[in-house]
Amino acid sequence: YLDEVCRHKGRGDHRMQGQCPDCLSRKSPNAGLPTYRCIDCFVDDLVCESCCHRRHRLEPLHRIKVLISLKWNGLWFEKTSLHQIGLCVQLNHMSMHCRAPIAGHVSFKVLHTTGTHDVAVDYCGCERQLPPHIQLLCHGWYPVSHKVPTTCASF
Repeated sequence: YLDEVCRHKGRGDHRMQGQCPDCLSRKSPNAGLPTYRCIDCFVDDLVCESCCHRRHRLEPLHRIKVLISLKWNGLWFEKTSLHQIGLCVQLNHMSMHCRAPIAGHVSFKVLHTTGTHDVAVDYCGCERQLPPHIQLLCHGWYPVSHKVPTTCASF
C-alpha cells in the first residue's frame, strides 16, 4: 500500500514522460513539459501548463490543489493556481468567446466545496449581455452582492 501511495504522490506512472501527452495527441510541434496535475480530475496524468489551462476552461474550480495545480520542480510538487496560469472564466457564452468582454473585479473569489478560489472573470458585454449578477447565477455561482459582485458561492 505504501508503495502505491508514494507512487501516486510523486510522478507515478509518468516519471519517464518527457513531453506532454495532450500536446503529443494533438500533434503540437512544440510539446510542453508535463509538470501539472489536477487533484480533482479522474485522470491523474501530468500535462504542460497550456494544456492544464485548456483542460480547465470549463472546470475553473478544480483543485489543481484548491484551484491549485501541483507543479513538479524536480523533487516534489509545488502549489500554483489556475488563476496564476491565466485561466479566465468567460460568462454568458458557451463557446468561451465574447466579442466585448468586461473584466470582473480584480480580486474575485468563489466559495466552493473544495475551498475558496481566486478566479478571473469576464462578463459578457455584447448583444447577449445580462446584468452581472444574473450571468453569475446562470453559471451556478450565487453572488454575495448584486451591485458589484466580488464574492460568490457555488450551488
